[in-house]
Amino acid sequence: MSYTDEEQIEALRAWWRENGRAIIAGVVIAIVALIGWQQWDAYKQRRAELASQDYQAFRSRLLADPPAADAVALGEALLEQYGSTPYGPLTALLLAQHHVENGELEQAAERLRWAAERAKRQPVGALATLRLARVLGAQQKYEEALEVLQSVPEVLAADYQEVRGDLLSEAGRREDAIAAYRAALEDPALAPQRRALIELKLNDLGASAEPTA
Repeated sequence: MSYTDEEQIEALRAWWRENGRAIIAGVVIAIVALIGWQQWDAYKQRRAELASQDYQAFRSRLLADPPAADAVALGEALLEQYGSTPYGPLTALLLAQHHVENGELEQAAERLRWAAERAKRQPVGALATLRLARVLGAQQKYEEALEVLQSVPEVLAADYQEVRGDLLSEAGRREDAIAAYRAALEDPALAPQRRALIELKLNDLGASAEPTA
């Protein structure tokens, strides 16, 4: 069955009357979505730039000698405003370091817990967890510290095992401490100075790097 030009044009008009609005609406939605996505992308980029500027200002004031009087307040404000950016956990690590240096271990632990949770599955999160375990150990909360170190990231495996050894040794669990130190020594990338230090810790426990037969 063939159609004349007039019939084809009329058929197209009828189809457009039925579907034209939906097509226009779809195009408009797509354009709005694209513009919205571009604006969101620009917003995130600008937010990251502002977070970077504020972090650098905070860092320089906190690490000054002596630290600026408003440094901690600046860090806390940065956490409040930009905690969801990568600069949040970095800020928390610096604040925790400041608290440790001032003997404020509870505040340090709080900041490190926050950083470890926010940066989970990231290197900075693993570092925060490691430091948290050390702070808890300094408070003689050995079991809690060991619980924190249960999940060992491959990138910091030797560090985690060494800290576990320190905690176990301080808790009086000699055999477990020896096993942890030996596990740390299994890392082939361990620097010679670190290896020597861990071996010295083993010697202090009356053990060697290799188990005796």
